[in-house]
Amino acid sequence: MTVAAQRKPALEVTGLCKTFHSRTDGERAALIDVSFSIEPGSCLAVVGESGSGKTTAARIVAGLETATAGEIRLPDQAKAKTRRGVQMVFQDPYGSLDPRQAIGSGLHELLRIHGLRSRSERRDRVTELLESVGLDERHAAQYPDSLSGGQRQRVAIARALALDPALLILDEAVSALDVSVQAQVLNLLADIRETSDISYMFVSHDLGVVRQVSETCVVLEHGRVVETGRTADVLDAPKQPYTQALVDAVPRPGWRPKRRTA
Repeated sequence: MTVAAQRKPALEVTGLCKTFHSRTDGERAALIDVSFSIEPGSCLAVVGESGSGKTTAARIVAGLETATAGEIRLPDQAKAKTRRGVQMVFQDPYGSLDPRQAIGSGLHELLRIHGLRSRSERRDRVTELLESVGLDERHAAQYPDSLSGGQRQRVAIARALALDPALLILDEAVSALDVSVQAQVLNLLADIRETSDISYMFVSHDLGVVRQVSETCVVLEHGRVVETGRTADVLDAPKQPYTQALVDAVPRPGWRPKRRTA
């Protein structure tokens, strides 16, 4: 058996179910028997329309929601320290940063809380983290409201990387950014993968971005997996009508909206 064959998946999700309860609507199944896995160093995209359950799945894997049923298996190191082994980058970077705390101070505090590095080493680590996402020491003294959207998202990525996670969950992490800034952040994420063994769970409705960043993808419809496989295979030759509808909905060169007739 080869070394590659002996490596455990970065994440294995089996039979994941999630039911929400409300007084007005009763029970609502958000996830129904969802299973997928992510290989070390690879990117799995989770796609679907709003309400398909993709963000719920991401939040459960991150430990922010509790599953109704199912199993989540992580490598031994990540499993022992789930809070450190799995980190999440959200759609709105400003909402995930403390507006009253300077960027460098927030990163330093994160390292201190988790007992990482000595006090003097933490200062160097903060600089290293900022540089790893294309920022520098000048940004350490700045506050979130003085940064652009792309810079804030870079800070959010730096904060997630500070704990050396095995898995990084990106929940619509570039959807709120301008196209040019989006490209910069996607290139940054690609560079990080090239220099580490980190794996990505990339939640998105943008199939163009999904095609660019992921090797494999899972398609969710109303909380169920309807299709899974290599990204190129799924998007170029969909087997399910729902997946085909998602692909057909992507605007193409020369596309024009249909005119309404009287």
